[in-house]
Amino acid sequence: MTNNIRRLANLVLLALASLAPVLVYYQVIAAGDLTARPDNPRRLADEVRIQRGRIYDRQGKVLVENRLLPDGRSQRVYGYPSLAHVTGFFSPRFGVSGLEASFNNELRGVGSRDTWADLEARLLHRPTLGHDLVLTIDLEIQQAVEKAMGDGRGAAVVLDPRTGAILALYSRPYFDPNPLAALAPGPATDAYWSELGKDPERPLVNRATQGLYPPGSTFKTITLA
Repeated sequence: MTNNIRRLANLVLLALASLAPVLVYYQVIAAGDLTARPDNPRRLADEVRIQRGRIYDRQGKVLVENRLLPDGRSQRVYGYPSLAHVTGFFSPRFGVSGLEASFNNELRGVGSRDTWADLEARLLHRPTLGHDLVLTIDLEIQQAVEKAMGDGRGAAVVLDPRTGAILALYSRPYFDPNPLAALAPGPATDAYWSELGKDPERPLVNRATQGLYPPGSTFKTITLA
């Protein structure tokens, strides 16, 4: 009887020992990749509780901000849909694009606190605060370009000739990113996303950066000046 118990104990120990390398791999080596997977529900739950940084124009006007829900979740609010091709969007369902994607770590506040401060915030259930982003875009110039373009399809870019800073970047048609930012998207949101993809006008395409156009005559600019 004792020998049988000893054999069973050795078998259990051997099984646990065989599992150790697998646990080390998933808990240490592959932990980062598993956490970053887009289908990780815990990552998504944490993501919507981060108060992403605001996005401002060069004059300090708020272009993108957050709306805090009673349950502590944070939803992005895009005040100027005509800037959708610049700011992009952050969506728990459809991903992230534009400057929201390019500066995702900064807007999420990644690396803004040390390990102990991050641990303290988690224990006390304090939200992670992201860094704000200030653009060279001038909202007044952007809106003037939008008005001048009217209903026509196309793109326009306004640069500061002294520094090369982009003062306005406009592409039409554009889309409203607010429905995509909904934290509880329903059939209407899915239908809206499907319509954007099927629209022959291709509103998701940033014509200012992705469009192919023949070069214009630079001498006409000199004549106009």
